[in-house]
Amino acid sequence: MLRARYRYVFVKPFPGDVRLDKLEIWKAVQSSLQYLVGALGYADVNPYLVRVQKDLDGLVMRCNSKHIRTFVAAIALVNNVGGERVALDIKKVSGTLKALLRKLKC
Repeated sequence: MLRARYRYVFVKPFPGDVRLDKLEIWKAVQSSLQYLVGALGYADVNPYLVRVQKDLDGLVMRCNSKHIRTFVAAIALVNNVGGERVALDIKKVSGTLKALLRKLKC
């Protein structure tokens, strides 16, 4: 059996001056993905909140590498988090968490 391959996505809320709970952002992404592809598609994408980067003020999320375009589309559809109008800006996508963090620090 083959090992699953993942893509790591760094997401930052825009505008940056709006302070939101990071778990609310994650729930909004989950809801958007479920609306976009349904329950079976959600299971195929296999999203996961890896970590909250407090120093960079963003979130690192993971999804199945075959469904990265669907995941990015679901993130782009989020426009309201916790009653605040906000957009989610995808800064970087990488194949490993180490490389993603290295790219963000530069």
